[in-house]
Amino acid sequence: MAESTKPHEALVAAYALEWTNNECIFEALIDYNIGYLALSAEQNLLPREIANDLIECLVSIQNGGFSALPYTTERDGLQPNLEAEVIRRIGPEVGGWLSIGRARQECELVARQIIERNKLATLLDKVSAPLGALTALAQRDCRTYMPFYTWAQHAEPISFGYYALANAYAINADWTRLQSVFARLNQSRAGAGQVVPPPFEIDRKRLADLFGFSGPISNSLYAYSSMDIEIELLSALSNLGVNLSRLAETLFVWASPEFGFLRFAPEFTGTSYAMPQKKNPYALRLIRPVAARAAGALNEALQMHGGTLQIIGNGLIHISNRAIAVLEEFVIVCELLGKALPTISLDQKRMWESLEKGWVQAPQLVYVLTKRYGISFRQAHAVCGGVVRAKPEGIGSVTAEEIESVIFDITGKRIDVDIAELRRALEPEACVSTRLNGGPAPNSVQEDAEALKKLIDSQKAFANAVRDRIQNASRGMADLTSRFISPSELEI
Repeated sequence: MAESTKPHEALVAAYALEWTNNECIFEALIDYNIGYLALSAEQNLLPREIANDLIECLVSIQNGGFSALPYTTERDGLQPNLEAEVIRRIGPEVGGWLSIGRARQECELVARQIIERNKLATLLDKVSAPLGALTALAQRDCRTYMPFYTWAQHAEPISFGYYALANAYAINADWTRLQSVFARLNQSRAGAGQVVPPPFEIDRKRLADLFGFSGPISNSLYAYSSMDIEIELLSALSNLGVNLSRLAETLFVWASPEFGFLRFAPEFTGTSYAMPQKKNPYALRLIRPVAARAAGALNEALQMHGGTLQIIGNGLIHISNRAIAVLEEFVIVCELLGKALPTISLDQKRMWESLEKGWVQAPQLVYVLTKRYGISFRQAHAVCGGVVRAKPEGIGSVTAEEIESVIFDITGKRIDVDIAELRRALEPEACVSTRLNGGPAPNSVQEDAEALKKLIDSQKAFANAVRDRIQNASRGMADLTSRFISPSELEI
């Protein structure tokens, strides 16, 4: 039996940590209550006149906004506070019907799921912006040559366009993962009840349709007690954060004076508060912290969910709260990147100068020795290593005789080397042009970018369709609400 003892102030303070995002879910929670009550009245599960009074009261509260709701943490959740205000306004005989067939947690989880779903729909659209920007850079800069690095050492010549395309592919994979999550997040918890559904048959399919969901989660216990969909969402967001963070950290380095490869437009940079000479690429500053928060939220969710018995259910609201917060941050980051990335300008001279250092053509020399002179791959690798050690300043100072001497030392064979032909084969453009089949060859980059652009177009079409479905559901809810309230209330 429930006791009416006033909770200790320390317990009340703890409630505040659990029931966050109240303002964010305020309208969604009221919409869910309105939709549930209207459908209950249509199915004769609730007297029509009671539904009218309840819905008019809820609309009035919604019009007043969250700040006008007398909210107290002591009531342990937004739904109890909403119910208390409804009862205060229209009395317990009518207001007491508000939560019929539903527990506080179901109401709160459904409201949060609506917000999660809507924010993910927005993110699916926003992710297309940096993805499209990187694809455009791939096409623009497929002939802007530069060294790539492994272990911070010169590795092989590529183009900046090829690098941009690699990151576009990574983010495209993230978009696909988010789309897959959306399909499951778009299944409704509405009407699941508390552990079991209520003993009257609310039309859960119609309830799902009212809010633009694809359909209900059929098993009520799963719908009520499981947050695995939110965990999947946080996992996909963490992966997106990793890919965006790796991109950002590399661009940070390449924008530094030591490299000087690139810069952002002035409106996406800022100077230091104390050091006026600096031009910091602030467009990138939020990405790593947001990625870290996503990873932290995922770990929290795994610990909370995996360490919680279904018969206890503690911590479920915390998981959806983390998902909402992280989604909001990724929307901001992706919108920012979508605007900042197209402003990148490159210093091709600095990039070319770096190509002439560090023997970036060494891997290509191995292949030339193998293909042109018939030396085995491992022996060619050893020959190249010997040449690099002898002439660390680069291919330009190497003579045919020096290469021939190293070849003889490694293979025991006398081979005549055409040094002019060899140097032409090791020009950066020549190196890049031979790397087809998904490599940095300009034509290969252009073809892959064109294919990716078509995928982006289909992604935008999907995001638009999702947005339209949600908007249509919102209009349907407005129409349903209008059948239960007086014209004077509509005008408020």
